[in-house]
Amino acid sequence: MGEKIALGFHTCVDFEMTWDAEVVEQMIREFDVRDADLADGDIPIDSVRALLISSL
Repeated sequence: MGEKIALGFHTCVDFEMTWDAEVVEQMIREFDVRDADLADGDIPIDSVRALLISSL
C-alpha cells in the first residue's frame, strides 16, 4: 500500500458527453449561469459549471 496513482495524462479521454441544445439549456438553468459569468473567458476549468461557461 502507499502507492500513488495518477490518471488523465496525455491525450486520453476519460469519458465522452453529448450535449445538445436541450441539455445545455437545462445545465444553464441548473448552474444558474448568467451573462456576467460569460464575460471572463479565461477561467480555470475546475468544475462542470466552469466547463460549461468556458464552452459558451
